[in-house]
Amino acid sequence: MKNALYFLLIAAWILNILDIITTHIALVLGHMEGNSIAILLISKFGILGFYLLKIFLVTLALAAVYYFVSATKKYVKLFIIVMIFCSAYLLYLVMNNLKIII
Repeated sequence: MKNALYFLLIAAWILNILDIITTHIALVLGHMEGNSIAILLISKFGILGFYLLKIFLVTLALAAVYYFVSATKKYVKLFIIVMIFCSAYLLYLVMNNLKIII
């Protein structure tokens, strides 16, 4: 059961990186960022700062889940369900970016 969670944690991290890459390509091609929070953060930290902040925060959140499950052995099924939804949402974002790019 924990192996499935670990797989989902890695998948979510990879999908986050793919979201950053596809978003960057879309922005370079002249498309606008659709997320108002991202727009605010980009205006405050710049595009590179936003990407680094996003990588840091997602890595921190995923590491917290990993640590909690490893330390307590509790709520593994709940975290698997949550990570399935998170990964599905990230996959949706990547696919939407690809649709815009192509």
